[in-house]
Amino acid sequence: MLDWDDLRYFLAAVEAGSYLGGAKALGVNRTTVGRRVEALEKRIGSPLFKQSASGYHPTEVGVKVLKCAKQLEKHVAQLSTTLVKQQGALEGHVRVAVAAELGSDLLPDIMRFQQTHAEVTVEVSSVRDPAIALTQRKADIALGVLRARPEYLTGLCLGRLSLAVYGAASPPRPRVDPEHSTWVGWSEDMNGCMLASWMTRHLKEDARTGSWVDSWAALKAATQAGQNVALMWQAFAEPEPGLVQLPGFMTGTGQGSDLWLLSLEAIPLDACKKEMFDFLFSSLRHKLCGGPGFTAAPH
Repeated sequence: MLDWDDLRYFLAAVEAGSYLGGAKALGVNRTTVGRRVEALEKRIGSPLFKQSASGYHPTEVGVKVLKCAKQLEKHVAQLSTTLVKQQGALEGHVRVAVAAELGSDLLPDIMRFQQTHAEVTVEVSSVRDPAIALTQRKADIALGVLRARPEYLTGLCLGRLSLAVYGAASPPRPRVDPEHSTWVGWSEDMNGCMLASWMTRHLKEDARTGSWVDSWAALKAATQAGQNVALMWQAFAEPEPGLVQLPGFMTGTGQGSDLWLLSLEAIPLDACKKEMFDFLFSSLRHKLCGGPGFTAAPH
């Protein structure tokens, strides 16, 4: 008889592309994954991996086992959901990746779920690209700003975030001059995030950048500390008393992007993670709706 745990370790190794990647996704060491896969191969009586110039890939038998493992994973997740509904309690571990350009402002909403469900542990990471965190299986749920949802991800669009330029509210305020303002920019590590991409597309080549940051918290602090200006998501900047929106810059809803709550389509969420996903969608949508700089998506 096959062991579901062996199949689960094999599935993780295939989806991560290596034993080491599978081990990181499961929170175990590489040796454990290797031992589990070897045990599965002995039970089946056939190798599950073959080596090529580009690395290790499933054999023909491995592909068949992989298909069955994915189906089992889906059924296990469905069973977990059913049992939790019957028992009325949640337990588990949920990893949430949040775009660094959104930052810690959303952390209270995420942690409120854990306060409601004492047996659930929550791990929150701030990353440049939440979609990549999902594909690398470093997160179960991702919250990010996208132009379009990748086909390999599933999720819900909360709504559209609009852009605006902000400066320090306390005097002396920065000059309101798009041609000669000194900007707070994003570091190279953040290339590709929506705010950095907008600046690359719309600011002139000779635009002056006085400082570079790699997080939303640092962006706010650098803007409040001096006479620099920064491009920000209006929905999250407006509540800040230390910031003031500056007129004369072409931004707005037309220049915005969509806020998405995502998960990996190939890996169904278990009951705990699905409950977290639904909670975040409802909580964040309620928080942002009716406020400045946010247009809710129809659902």
